[in-house]
Amino acid sequence: MKRTFCIVFFFQFMVAPSYAQTFNLKSYANRLDIFGSPAMLVEDSVLYSFSMIDGSHTAFTYKKFSRQGQLLDSNYYDVQEKGISLIGMRRNMLQRISGSSLLCVQDFFNSARDTTFPRLYKINNDLDTLYSVKLDLPGTTEVNSFDVLVDSNQIVLLGHYANIDLQLGLYIARYDTALNLLGYSTIRDFRPIYTPGYGHAYFPYRLRRMADNYYITGRCFYVHKFVESFLVKTDLLGNKIWDKRYKYLDSNTVSFEILPIGQDSLFQASIYRSKYINGNGYNRAIFRVLDSNCNVWDSIVYPAEETQFEFTNAIRSADGAILLTGFYYLDGTKGFIWKLDKNLNTIWRRVYYHGDWEDSSWLYNIDQWNDDGIITTGTYFDRYLNPSPYSVYVWLLSLDDSGCLGAGDCGSDISFVEWVLPEQGLSVYPNPAHDYLNLEMGLPECQNMQGTAHIFSLDGELVLEEKVQFFQGKLRLDVSKLNQGQYVLELKTNTSLFMVRVLIH
Repeated sequence: MKRTFCIVFFFQFMVAPSYAQTFNLKSYANRLDIFGSPAMLVEDSVLYSFSMIDGSHTAFTYKKFSRQGQLLDSNYYDVQEKGISLIGMRRNMLQRISGSSLLCVQDFFNSARDTTFPRLYKINNDLDTLYSVKLDLPGTTEVNSFDVLVDSNQIVLLGHYANIDLQLGLYIARYDTALNLLGYSTIRDFRPIYTPGYGHAYFPYRLRRMADNYYITGRCFYVHKFVESFLVKTDLLGNKIWDKRYKYLDSNTVSFEILPIGQDSLFQASIYRSKYINGNGYNRAIFRVLDSNCNVWDSIVYPAEETQFEFTNAIRSADGAILLTGFYYLDGTKGFIWKLDKNLNTIWRRVYYHGDWEDSSWLYNIDQWNDDGIITTGTYFDRYLNPSPYSVYVWLLSLDDSGCLGAGDCGSDISFVEWVLPEQGLSVYPNPAHDYLNLEMGLPECQNMQGTAHIFSLDGELVLEEKVQFFQGKLRLDVSKLNQGQYVLELKTNTSLFMVRVLIH
């Protein structure tokens, strides 16, 4: 794994384009989640972005950027409907309909009727809203959208719904490019769930097409926080062919992404949540290659990760690899990009963050420019500039084709480190420990490097922070003041990040 790169904190001109730009966004909730993620669309050397503005529950904005990060155009739209408020937008809800028009989708809440519904907007290349349509499903009180696919001159919308008797299920709605509803299919035999909500609900994540079928992946929440992944195959009218449910080691499994990678093969990214303590989970990644009948051709389960993380988007890169983006939480939230080869081996995995390490940075979307550079969008929260938990900023991060910032205009306070896979590069012993931990670095570039060691309890509380210096790849860390129990050791150097679970007795 190659780790020879540098962190850039300055501006240069007349070099290869690379940038990280931001614009204001205010969240509507006391925590930022995937409902507040900005959507994006990349076409050659132009980036379109769509997000909320100024904490408004009715207004949103479109922006258009060049490859060099220059703002080319912007516009906003206010729904101006009494009792209607914007409740969410999804990372994939900005798509090209035709050469002259774009599509965006978002969900709204009607306070008078206590109902939710998606609305589809058609906009032109100058970011003017042309018109919009609302999706109504008869007999429902709640309809939410989760993904949209522009496919063969029609628009396919994926979501879930709740009937008036609170029965929850999946739907696929089909529109033509003029936003006329062609029809919809509700997947009624998909094990109906009652009492919708986070404690007991379906959450589809991704809709993909391969050959003459659609594939839907997501998760089911059950009571007592039990989670089961699902994978559904339908025909092009949305009629179910089969659905698969699965757990890993009889525990919680979440399937975020399904991606066609061949004529009859699909890449699936999931996580297995091994522990859930005081709201914090501890996960491992599961990658699979499936055929069209859900037979597993290849599978790899990475060693247990020592933090809670989620995948948010996956694409095939120009060189045939797989690029995954997501975020994890420990000492603030950090975004990451994970690159895999076709055999599911890690090429590199890096953490990207804006501002200080302790600030929070999320990455939601990923794509490539026409020169194979990587563009990803997300949000960040600066705990000093924005003391209110309601204020976040949209974050646009442009990288070269190897995931590095390069020597271009990278903005200020942007950085990244290599997130080393478990049990690679760092040995920690004794473990269990009593008075001290020995840390031994196997990476040649880190033999005499400085870093910062953080130790967290399993509920996320920081219990130790210390600046450290390796000498010939070794150092000793005093843990004699820690109580007995399990902890997470996070070691960050200038170029690498390590996480190891340790036991103090």
